[in-house]
Amino acid sequence: MGEAKRKRDAVQNNEAAKWARAAEPETGALLAGLITVMRPTLIAECGTYPGRMTHPLAKAAADVGATLDTVERVPWMYEEMRTEFKGHANVNVLAEPITDFAGYELTFLDSGPTYAERMQDLACWEMTAAPGAVAVLDDVKDGWIFPMLVQQNLFIDTGHGLLVVQRR
Repeated sequence: MGEAKRKRDAVQNNEAAKWARAAEPETGALLAGLITVMRPTLIAECGTYPGRMTHPLAKAAADVGATLDTVERVPWMYEEMRTEFKGHANVNVLAEPITDFAGYELTFLDSGPTYAERMQDLACWEMTAAPGAVAVLDDVKDGWIFPMLVQQNLFIDTGHGLLVVQRR
């Protein structure tokens, strides 16, 4: 094995370990519950890797006949997730960000690794989501990055922090 491949694999393994710790099972249960109650037809997830939220989203979406479009911008993570969800007829793994959220009734924003991507996704969602659409933002921490949203919406302290926002 070449030195470059060893370094790449080490970076990927480190990234995979970091992202695998990022989501709580309770978040998946909350999202699945929202899908069951809302019964959306189209769901967006921004930030797929490593699929810990995508699996419960995909199952709940299939249970109500919905389609899940999930975005992973990092090329090697996208390839892994495209392979992982290849057999799911209701899941589309996308490499490019969603810029028009008009048809999505439920959106899970967990893009990263920087808040710049999350802010870009949130700005697109705020400009294009239909009234009544719901977004769940992960990793909001104590609400410091979205203080106005936290004050006006439902903040759930999960350790990472979830923020549930409904478009008015």
